[in-house]
Amino acid sequence: MPAEPSNPANPSSSPPNDDVVNPSAADRVLADALSRTQEELFNERRMIEEQRTNIASLTEQVNLLMSRLNAQVKPSFSSSDIAKPAKPSVFDGRNVNVARTWLAEVEQYYRAVKMTDEILKVEFAAAQLRGEAADWWSLNKPTEDDMRAASLLPDQFPHVIYNWERFKSRFLSIYNPRPAKDTARAALDNLRQDGPLQQYVNEFTKHIILLSDEMSNDAQIYQFRRGLKPYLREKLQFIRPKDLQEAMSETLRLEQESKQYYRPKFNSSNNSSKPWNKNYQSNYTPVSSRNTTTNNNNTVSRDSNGPVPMELGNVEDHPVESDVSQLNMIAKLSPEERKHCYEKGLCFRCRLPGHLKINCPKNTEQNNKSKQNF
Repeated sequence: MPAEPSNPANPSSSPPNDDVVNPSAADRVLADALSRTQEELFNERRMIEEQRTNIASLTEQVNLLMSRLNAQVKPSFSSSDIAKPAKPSVFDGRNVNVARTWLAEVEQYYRAVKMTDEILKVEFAAAQLRGEAADWWSLNKPTEDDMRAASLLPDQFPHVIYNWERFKSRFLSIYNPRPAKDTARAALDNLRQDGPLQQYVNEFTKHIILLSDEMSNDAQIYQFRRGLKPYLREKLQFIRPKDLQEAMSETLRLEQESKQYYRPKFNSSNNSSKPWNKNYQSNYTPVSSRNTTTNNNNTVSRDSNGPVPMELGNVEDHPVESDVSQLNMIAKLSPEERKHCYEKGLCFRCRLPGHLKINCPKNTEQNNKSKQNF
């Protein structure tokens, strides 16, 4: 039986197609997705605007705080108002004893102006030379090409002065000769602290600067310590400073502490005008010059203005002349005497150097004599 032809005009007779979507449903899905996307974009834009507003507000607050801070810490002067350091003095080569002092002035100027370029340092120092020193530089002045080549290959150009260290070395080989060093060494060997400590420090510095490149740190400290007064020398020995500068600072501190500790306390109306006399005798009256009375066959000494001492039958000896001199030796110091002992580093008890009153040997001697007499 033949099959019936299909009728294309009859849609109900055609099989259903699953790939075909209802146009109205697809439009609704797309519309919903677009709506959600637009809403999300709107929210993102709103959040971005809020962040921009917050950032602008914070920026304004920060600028306000910075302006207030700058107004509080703003210096009362500008950089142009700061005094520029004076240039170092010139050096003409006639006085070799000031050669190192001149180098120290130049280096201090370099630090003040923060000059770090080595070639510029050499050129500046050379510009401060005069007379014979300027003639020396004209004979040793290298060309710019030599200086740059020596800065790259220093071992191949040992005689080219291309940096500050080589300038100092060549300069001192001419203007710090051996006779000047020998003179400085002899002066240090004979230097002693006879007056104020600061004067000794200044004199020592003037000579040691010529020998600093030859003497070790420990040798400089030893040389400085050996010229001090005995009491400062002993105290500095236990501090063990690291360098000469620390040794000088510690010694000045020790002297200041000694001044405060041993500052005399006295009545200005009590013997303030009496001059110093190391043979000063007190008003102690020797036994031989005292009045004596006899009581029960015992001789009793009586001071002319004092009471009769206690009678002791078993005591036969009286203070002798050595005890009198001992008492005279430890008599109370006048202000001038205290000043003299302090300046000379003498003991306030026996007037001898090398120790303080608390360690005076006379303390032990007097105690021993008291035990013997009694």
